Amino acid sequence: MTPFPQSSPSQPWYGRSIIRCCAKLDYPTAQNMIEGKIAASGSAGPRDDVPEDLWETARRPTDDSGFSCDDVIERVMMLQKVAGARRELRFQSGALRLNRSKLAFALDPDGNPTGFRQYPIKDSNRLVEEYMLLANFLVAEILISKAPDVAVIR
Repeated sequence: MTPFPQSSPSQPWYGRSIIRCCAKLDYPTAQNMIEGKIAASGSAGPRDDVPEDLWETARRPTDDSGFSCDDVIERVMMLQKVAGARRELRFQSGALRLNRSKLAFALDPDGNPTGFRQYPIKDSNRLVEEYMLLANFLVAEILISKAPDVAVIR
C-alpha cells in the first residue's frame, strides 16, 4: 500500500491525511536555518554542535523518526528556494505586495496586554506564507471547477 494516492504530476491530490512531524520548527528556528546559523554538517547523527538557543534539543528529530537534523535543514533550504522562485513569479505576474506592519503584544501573567512592538516579517514567515497561498490557490481552482456558480472566492 502506498502512503499517498497516486495522482498525475499536473494534478494535486486532495483528501484527508495524517501529518507526522519529525521535528517541531518555529519561525525563529527556520530563520536560523535560512540565515545559515544552523547549517547542515554532513552528519547523520544527533547535532550536539547546534546551540540550544538556536534549536532546542526537544524540538529536533528523534532517533526513531528516520530523519536527521541535516535532513530537516536541507529540506527547509529546498522549500525556501522554491518559495523564493514562486514569489518572484507571482510578482512578475502582477501580484500585489502588501507590506503592512504586524503588531506583537506583550502580556502580563494574567494575559492582559502591557505593551506592543512591531513584529518583524522575515524569510521564514514569507516561506510559510508562500505555501499557504499555494494551498489556497489550489483549493480555489478545484472549487471553481466543481462549483463555479456557488464558489465564493476572494
